[in-house]
Amino acid sequence: MGLEIIAHRGASARELENTLEAFRLAKELGADWVEMDVRQTSDGVLVLHHDAHLANSRSQPIASIDSQDLPPHVPTLAQALEVCEGVGVVVEIKNDPREPGYDSENLQVHTWTANEADLMRRLISDGVDAIVTDCPDMAVAVRQELEQGKSDG
Repeated sequence: MGLEIIAHRGASARELENTLEAFRLAKELGADWVEMDVRQTSDGVLVLHHDAHLANSRSQPIASIDSQDLPPHVPTLAQALEVCEGVGVVVEIKNDPREPGYDSENLQVHTWTANEADLMRRLISDGVDAIVTDCPDMAVAVRQELEQGKSDG
């Protein structure tokens, strides 16, 4: 296919970033993909916002706000995915230990694309939670090899 264009937070030079309008415009302008930033509200809803805090006079952390109390321009992930139908979507999950709402208990590390057995062994020994691969048979064999090694040792 060649070079693909990813609209960073939608068409954010022309519309407010991470909004439905920015994603609609990115599609209209011909972007192949859109990138969006996702955070979790206090009631567990996934919403789009780059910064940990709202840019208002109170500077409230998104993680401390109920989704129903967010400004109308902050969409849910579900709303954004619906608008983005027909283009690829890159979701950046905001989960920084230095910011409010950090969740270390539900954090997983997935790597891709690992297609060599030695790399898979190293990633597994480093503790990743999942490996995305074009060679699932190889990954299954490496996993079995390492699990067998643990039970033998």
